[in-house]
Amino acid sequence: MPVSSRIIELGGKCCFENKTLHENLESIVFQKSFLLKDFGDYMEAQMYEEIEVGKEFKESDIKYPRVTIKPTLFTPFKVGTKDYAEFNDLDKGLMKTTFGTEDPEFMIIGETEGFPNFYFVCLSDENIENPTVYSTDHETYFGDIENEGTLEDFFYQLASDEEFKHIMKELKTS
Repeated sequence: MPVSSRIIELGGKCCFENKTLHENLESIVFQKSFLLKDFGDYMEAQMYEEIEVGKEFKESDIKYPRVTIKPTLFTPFKVGTKDYAEFNDLDKGLMKTTFGTEDPEFMIIGETEGFPNFYFVCLSDENIENPTVYSTDHETYFGDIENEGTLEDFFYQLASDEEFKHIMKELKTS
C-alpha cells in the first residue's frame, strides 16, 4: 500500500506528485494529532481500572504518547537561515556517517511531548515516495539519531480512529 493510502486512512491529505521529497512531505496535512499504537503501555493504572469497569474514553482524553504531524523544514547547515544561526554546531561527522553528507537538510515531520521528541526525514533521501524516517530527542538534539524505518512504517505506528477503538476494546478485556 502506498504511503499516501495510509495518510488518507488516518484522515489526512497529501499530494505526492513525485516532484521532490520536500514537496511530497510538505503536502501532508492532518487536522489532529495521533496516539502511537502502543499508548496502552504508557497509561496510568487508574485509567486501566476505569476502562475495566466500563468507562469510555475518547482518543483525545489520552495525552501520551501523542505525535503531532506538521512538516517543518530544518536547515542547520544552510548559511543565513535561522536554523544555521542556532544549530550550526551539530556533529558533521555524524551527519556524514548517517546521511552521506556533512550538510544535510531535513524535514521534521512529527513532534511529541516525550521520547523521542522529533521524527524527521533527510531531504537528500533518494526514495521520494517512501523515505527513511529518523528520530532524535531534545536532550541530545541531532547528537543521537535512530532509524525508525520508512515513512510508511512511521504512519503505521499511529493509531487510526478504528485502531484506537480496537485497542481500547482489547484493553477492556485484558
